[in-house]
Amino acid sequence: SIPFDGHELIFFFEVYPNGNVSLEELRASCKLGFRAKYLKGIAEAIVSGECPTMNELSATSFKEAKEALMRFNGIGEYTAEFSLPHPERFPLDVWSIKILWRLLFPTRPMPTSASAIGEVRQEAEDRWGKWRGYAFIYILNDTAHL
Repeated sequence: SIPFDGHELIFFFEVYPNGNVSLEELRASCKLGFRAKYLKGIAEAIVSGECPTMNELSATSFKEAKEALMRFNGIGEYTAEFSLPHPERFPLDVWSIKILWRLLFPTRPMPTSASAIGEVRQEAEDRWGKWRGYAFIYILNDTAHL
């Protein structure tokens, strides 16, 4: 985390996988439901060294790093982009697209999600270029209190 503009911005997660946690415990205690098997599989890949480290991901292009993460069962485009240490990432899902649409196009009604995602991605690229990932993190942290 870093202090910026009166806020503490949190950039990446730290993973402390525990191989002794059962899928049932993850489902029940952490309320992960069907996602528990994905989290456990990814945690096992991190522990075994199969999953690339942040340093390894940083050393590759955005596209290569995203593809490397999406090889793992349960990691789609949004999760891969959200997890990458590249400043050009701009992960959008049904939650973030609503926030970003209102921020970037405050007077326009939001079209379908698929259309809105394309427009928001383009606007982010036009406004922030290769630094759009940092803008995303700032916006995410700034709106977390709303």
